[in-house]
Amino acid sequence: MKLSTIALKWQRSKINTYVKGSRNFDGFLRLDIGEPWFPLSERLQQTIKSWSVADFKKRPDIHCARLKKAAANFWKVSVDNIAVANGSDQFIWLLPRIFMNPRDIAVVMNPTFFLFAESVIRAGGRVLSFATPSENKFEVSDQLITDVINSVRKNNAKIIWLCNPNNPTGTVISLNNIKRIVVETNALVIVDEAFFDISTIPPHESAISLLNTNSNVVVLKTLSKTFGLSNVRVGFALSNKALISTLNDWRLPFEVSHIAQEIATEILDDKTHWKKMKTFVLREKNWLIKQIKTIKHIELASPSTTTILLLRHNNKNLHNLLIKENILTANFNHCNGIENQRFVRITIQKRSENEKLVDALKKL
Repeated sequence: MKLSTIALKWQRSKINTYVKGSRNFDGFLRLDIGEPWFPLSERLQQTIKSWSVADFKKRPDIHCARLKKAAANFWKVSVDNIAVANGSDQFIWLLPRIFMNPRDIAVVMNPTFFLFAESVIRAGGRVLSFATPSENKFEVSDQLITDVINSVRKNNAKIIWLCNPNNPTGTVISLNNIKRIVVETNALVIVDEAFFDISTIPPHESAISLLNTNSNVVVLKTLSKTFGLSNVRVGFALSNKALISTLNDWRLPFEVSHIAQEIATEILDDKTHWKKMKTFVLREKNWLIKQIKTIKHIELASPSTTTILLLRHNNKNLHNLLIKENILTANFNHCNGIENQRFVRITIQKRSENEKLVDALKKL
C-alpha cells in the first residue's frame, strides 16, 4: 500500500526520541521510565482483591462518570471541564488533528517531551522550535516568552506546547508567563502538567486557574508520573466546556476500560495517600541531589522541581557507563535541543535504589 503524503513527511522528519532499541533490560535498575516508586495504598489493594471475574467483564462507562467526579474533586473543576482518555498521550495525538490544518505551525520549547512535535508532524503540521540553553540551566526567561509570543503572532501559529514542570529538565514556566502567552496570542495553549502534582510548585500556580477566563487553554494530567500507574492508561484533559465537548466527540468510544476507571477513581479519591507519596518522593529527591552535588565529575543540568533529574558526566557517556553497572537511564543524547550533549534523565526511586545509583556514579 502507498503511504499518504502526511505519513511520508513524518518518516522523513522523524523526531529524535529517547525510547530506542529493543535490548532486554531485565534485572536492571530502571531509572529511565519517569515514574516514581511508592507502594499502592492499602485502600486500593483491598479494592483490587475484592474484584470478581464479573468485574473484568463489565462494559466500560463510555462517559467515565464516577472517574470524572473524582477528577473534578481532585483538581477543583466542574465535571463539564474534564475529558478522559487512554492516557494523556491520546490527547497529545488528538489535539493537533482537531485544531490544525496541513502546514499549520505549532510551537515547542526544546528540550521537551518529544511527542509534542511528533504529533504535529503526523497531523501534517510544521514545528517551530525555541531553545532553552543548557548554559542557562534551561530556565524559561521573560525574554524567551516575549520571543515566543511575537513569533506566534508573526507566523499565525495554531498551537503552543508547554510542559510544566518540563520533561526532561524539571524546570518551571511561571503562571504569569503562561498567562502572557494565553492572553497575548490566539493560539491554543496546551499545558502538559504530567509532573505538576508530584512537584514543589504551589497548586495555585497550575494553569487550571486560567480555564475560567480563557477559552484557548488545555491542561493535560496523567496518572503515570504523579502516581506511577502508567499501565492503567488514564489521562485527562481539562478545558472549557465547548472544547471538552469537541474532544469527547472526536475521541474513541470505550477508550478507558472499566478496570482502569475503577483504579483511577480510587487513586484520586485517596488524597491522603497522594500526599504521603509526594512527601516521600520529594524528600528522596532532595537527598539524591545533595549526594550528586558531592560528585565532582557529575553535572546536575537544571534545578528540577519534580521527580526527574537531568545529568551528565563531565567528559564521558554517562548512559553507556551506567549500563555497565546494570542501571538504565533515559538517554537524551539524541533529544532535540540537546543533541550530542551526553545528557541522561533519571527518576527518583526508593532509598536503596538511589544509593545504588550514587555508588555507581562515584565509581565512574
